Amino acid sequence: MSVFSFSIRVIILFISFSFLFVTYGQDVFLAELKSLESQADSLVEADEYMKAEPIYRQILEQYEEGKEKDLSFHVLLLSHYADLYVYDRLSNIEREEELLLQAESILDLEAVSPYALSTYYISRTALENEKSNYDNVLGYLQKAHEVCVSRREEMIQEVGVNEAIDIEANTLEWVVSTYQKLTQEDKLVEAYNKLTDFYEQFGEQVDLSFYISLASFRVGRFYQRLDAKKAAFYFDKCINFQPDNQQQVFYSNLCKGFAYVGAKMYDQPKAIIKEMDGFEDIPFQWELNRDELASRYYSEIGDKDNLVNRANRMLTTMNKQGIPVNVLAFKPENFTHFDALDVPVLLTQVAVFLEEIDDPTLRKTSEELFKICLKRFEEKQKRELSNYHLIIYKLIQNRILKLLERNDISSAEKIDLLEMMEKVEQKGRINKLLANRALASNPSGLDAFIKEERELRDLETELKQQEEENDSLTNAELMKVTLELNELQKQIKQENPTLFSLASTDFAFDEFSLPTGTLILKFIEARGELFRIMFSADTIASSHLGEYDPTGELVGQYVSLLKQPEKVDSLALLGEIIYGILLTDIPSAKNIVIIPDLALRYFPFELLPTDEGYLVEKTAIAYQQGLVYLKEQLYPEVVHSQSASFFAPSYSSFLASSEELAVRGEEYDLQGAKEEVDRLSELTDGAIFTEKQASKASFLNLPNKYSVIHLAGHAYLNDEDPELSNLVFSDHEEDNKLYVSEIYGMKSNADLAVLSACNTGVGGYTSGTGVASLSEAFMYAGIPSTVSSLWSAPDQSTKEIMISFYGYLKEGLPKSQALQQAKLDYLKNTSNDKLKHPYYWAAFVLYGNDAPVDLTSSKLPWYYGVLAVLVIGLLGVFLWRRSKAK
Repeated sequence: MSVFSFSIRVIILFISFSFLFVTYGQDVFLAELKSLESQADSLVEADEYMKAEPIYRQILEQYEEGKEKDLSFHVLLLSHYADLYVYDRLSNIEREEELLLQAESILDLEAVSPYALSTYYISRTALENEKSNYDNVLGYLQKAHEVCVSRREEMIQEVGVNEAIDIEANTLEWVVSTYQKLTQEDKLVEAYNKLTDFYEQFGEQVDLSFYISLASFRVGRFYQRLDAKKAAFYFDKCINFQPDNQQQVFYSNLCKGFAYVGAKMYDQPKAIIKEMDGFEDIPFQWELNRDELASRYYSEIGDKDNLVNRANRMLTTMNKQGIPVNVLAFKPENFTHFDALDVPVLLTQVAVFLEEIDDPTLRKTSEELFKICLKRFEEKQKRELSNYHLIIYKLIQNRILKLLERNDISSAEKIDLLEMMEKVEQKGRINKLLANRALASNPSGLDAFIKEERELRDLETELKQQEEENDSLTNAELMKVTLELNELQKQIKQENPTLFSLASTDFAFDEFSLPTGTLILKFIEARGELFRIMFSADTIASSHLGEYDPTGELVGQYVSLLKQPEKVDSLALLGEIIYGILLTDIPSAKNIVIIPDLALRYFPFELLPTDEGYLVEKTAIAYQQGLVYLKEQLYPEVVHSQSASFFAPSYSSFLASSEELAVRGEEYDLQGAKEEVDRLSELTDGAIFTEKQASKASFLNLPNKYSVIHLAGHAYLNDEDPELSNLVFSDHEEDNKLYVSEIYGMKSNADLAVLSACNTGVGGYTSGTGVASLSEAFMYAGIPSTVSSLWSAPDQSTKEIMISFYGYLKEGLPKSQALQQAKLDYLKNTSNDKLKHPYYWAAFVLYGNDAPVDLTSSKLPWYYGVLAVLVIGLLGVFLWRRSKAK
């Protein structure tokens, strides 16, 4: 078995076991690098991170210049080097991909040896696995396996029979791993049987027990929650294939125990726990996992004494302070979560186990542990949460939100907990933004700055952890990194002040104040339950609104009915039900800011019925992505030389596909949009871009002098992949779609973007991370607020509402009130009752800053010019007569 193959397998196995033996994996992999005799020019200059780590520095010193570079070895070495960045400590997908692209650029399928080529494909597999692109994973594995089979004899001559067979077994096992993640049972069993056949064919010639044992473990993990007996069968096979592998035996028993507990087969786990207690001199992570199983078992059977004993052991092991912990007399100040356990997964589990016992003391300890878990997320989160860690966070959030409902929690503590949650969510949003920027076809200087900053921040964290040893070299490197970070932040701030503010802000409630009469309602889905937090000038109140799914279904039904104007009675009835769930107990307010979650992002709250009609008839409503965006100082005040720019694209040759939901009228070319911008430009004296002028290029090169940017055209909504959503400009140019990923890279100082196109406010959503929509993308481009549509907006009614909206903006009303009054005007002035259905007028919503927009024209009316000429003429006559009189 190759050291490389073994190290990769070790990492994947450890991830499945939910703990990391990073040092062990790195040591094995580094031994592989040290054993390589040839050198590669590409590694002479290493990354700053690599230079900062002494062990990596030792490796790099081995690469001497002057030795002949072999193509196969160069590909092999770049692949190995890229795999360094798979590890948690050095995790850097961008750098990993960069190195593999270098390898790809020199790749010659016929000239490169089969060993180098298969290693390259396996490294690409590791990269795609990190990105959760499992279709690509399977594609690269197929390529690697084809090389192993078609060039087997050549591979054997190159690296020997053991290595050649080992690599092939590696690819077959990884297919099993991938289908386990995809939860495709038929494919999983098929892949496992294929590996079993391979094992029977070559197992006597080469020791392949590691791979067949690991594959058995994979299949056992698949069945762990579905069928405890079937899971146990495969875990036992895992043990039988490698009975001397202590790690395999330990974790197979562990997972078998969890399978039995999950199936409530409580007769089995007791014997398994006893067997695992017999393991001695094991790593502390093993101890924690063993005690986790025992704690869950004792919690479920209600054995308080044994639960307390195991929980105490777990918490003492996790306590960085080295102080024994007693859950019956827990003191938060005496507990500090161990650094090696970055995400508090096991701590969260202890809290869950304790809360299951009907004991006030244990419940109180559980609450304190959930608070510590939240703090840990707030302090340690570096990147967007993985799906697994997001599940853990949502569990913590659920418990904290329930805690906030209690009357015995002080306002100060409520604020502290809410601030921590907001910081975690904000980091998630920023990391999502950075991921979206990586998709952009127009990378900017900002992207390079951000990439470098993230790498330096990772290095800074590592150095700070080493600083406790008072290493003078570490202290000097830390000072250097800090100075570089300060300089980078200046560059990022200059490139995009908005993004800098959002990325560097530590949210605090005392940084924004609410005027009397304004409410903020934040809705949060956590662990399948819906919560609402209400903020006013003098109140913070949390409410549990019940299960999320029933409410989400009602909201979905409501939005569907909105598009069927003939069903107005059903719409009203459903609206009353939703109002009773979401808003029935809120006080009256002149203005409401709503921060929605999941399906509520599709929902126009202003349509909910009240005693006085629709909510919009008594309240102006604005929407936000998060609390941090309410900070007034987030967006700098800018003086604009011109009021607005209006884009009304033409579509002479372009036809919408069946997938593109661009239906703002029967014809694809929008007559109402052209009339709309003509009328609006008269109101504001703005610049108009129509026909060929309304191009994507014109928009991207728009001068930063307009307070409002208005786009009246079509949009394409892609719910499956929100980053592919786009605005459609005039089609005289082939490149006429402006994608979300491109908008993120723009820079603008406008106050408002009006996206008078269909579906511009809605993108796809994933649990808790927010909508990746066009309106949000404009916000990150520097525009603090957008007006956008939640469904396909009818052409004529859109024109009427927009004209009225701009009229109220020009009067100086806040944006939400201007939009509110425009909708009320439409209802008042529309004589056709059928056209008063919300479908025709309620699509547009305001996201973002609600401050008024300055639409004062910089141009003077024509009669001012005539008057000026008359005044100058009269003054000339006066002066001439005066001179004559003298």
